[in-house]
Amino acid sequence: NFFDTYRYRYVTHAKYTTTVRKHGQRQLQIDHETLLVSRNKGCRRDHLLIMAEGVAATNDDATACKIAAIERGYWDDKYIRAFWPKKVVRKPPILNRGYFARTDAVFKTAKWFITTVSATDRQAQIVNLGAGFDTLYWRLKECGLPAMGGYFEVDMPTVVERKLRCIESHQELFSIKDGSDTYRLLAGDLKSPAELVQKLASAGLDASKPTLFLCECVLVYLEPAETCALLTALGEHVASGCFLNYEMINPNDPFGKVMVRNLEMRGCPLRGLAGCATLGDQMKRFHTCGWEPRAAIDMNQVYAKLSPAERSRYCVLLTELVFQGFCRESLHLRFCSRNLCSKGSVNKDYMGDRQSDFTDFDVST
Repeated sequence: NFFDTYRYRYVTHAKYTTTVRKHGQRQLQIDHETLLVSRNKGCRRDHLLIMAEGVAATNDDATACKIAAIERGYWDDKYIRAFWPKKVVRKPPILNRGYFARTDAVFKTAKWFITTVSATDRQAQIVNLGAGFDTLYWRLKECGLPAMGGYFEVDMPTVVERKLRCIESHQELFSIKDGSDTYRLLAGDLKSPAELVQKLASAGLDASKPTLFLCECVLVYLEPAETCALLTALGEHVASGCFLNYEMINPNDPFGKVMVRNLEMRGCPLRGLAGCATLGDQMKRFHTCGWEPRAAIDMNQVYAKLSPAERSRYCVLLTELVFQGFCRESLHLRFCSRNLCSKGSVNKDYMGDRQSDFTDFDVST
């Protein structure tokens, strides 16, 4: 048992900035806040464990679930094992497909955003809030896409510290094809939007460039007022941008009740769920905070938009159970924009019949 084995004493709260050069290839700037702890004499010196809040621990669960799906053949990711070398147990088919649909939707949307912005002779920026051990940056670079104006990841200090150690120890994470873009890993508090915006600006976020904000199962841990303050501050800071949010809904159905109860028992109460329990509530929240909602779809619809060949491949290759009850996951993907003109259609691969609900934007404006 963790608390039976180790006794920790809070020492100090330090803020510092570190510049790391690895393998002589590129520079990685880290702005991090960390909790320094002392250990009993009985603890091994090479094991410094830092207590993390329950919410930060969900990063480990998500990473393990992604690896489980990757090892079953749902998608390729040669970088994620650098952050999680531990053995993972096999996951249920519905969970595998849910993570695949989620990851695929975010990946394709990011590619589309970068390509669309580059077509106007501008560079796109991406800000990943609550990024955890996400590998999207390296997967995008692997595709040979146009250089980004900046890629920023924000998370809790303990998660940032762990990710930094992993990056330092794996050469392939520093191997990039184009040195003109920048990667920034920041420790930040989403409950303090003014300070967060200042950190992003100091790290190089250009408010004049089109910016895509990514957020996966993060806002739901904040109070509604805190979420609104964050969305408003981010929207006011950038001249034009988009927000892709993935989050739980339908907390009152049987699946939702079990999910909420389990997370509360782990110290991860969904404080913001009451204010965004339905797709309509989600759309209203963004509209209230100054964003123009373009679409809100559940993951069942996302999965249905995969090509028949793609869906068939997973059913045959993995010989898993017949797909059923996927919509019970009660999760959804929402796409919003701010200060963007309309033209054409957004991400047809996913939006399909919902194209009347929203339109594409002209990033040159």
